[in-house]
Amino acid sequence: MANQIIDPETGKKRGCHSCGAQTPGTSDGDWIPDHFPAVSLARAEYEIFGIIIAKRTVPEWYLLPHCVTCSAKQGSKVRSIRRWVKNETKKCTRNHGGGGGGGGW
Repeated sequence: MANQIIDPETGKKRGCHSCGAQTPGTSDGDWIPDHFPAVSLARAEYEIFGIIIAKRTVPEWYLLPHCVTCSAKQGSKVRSIRRWVKNETKKCTRNHGGGGGGGGW
């Protein structure tokens, strides 16, 4: 998903989809593409539930314009959620003898 860009006109018309800022705040003036739903959370979901999620169709991702401030805030929140999910998965694996992939539940 590298090298994905947001059409500058989309950013001009709508601004940051989170806060409404009219400028992206990046050094090059480009908007930061925000994947919706968050790609790393979708990956975490797959890692935990494995085969259950594999049977579901892959969601369609949208790229929305994000300013640098909102992108950093969201990145921090997503990392925190992923850490929490990883820790909870380890607990389930220890307590229930399985974990992701549908085993041990």
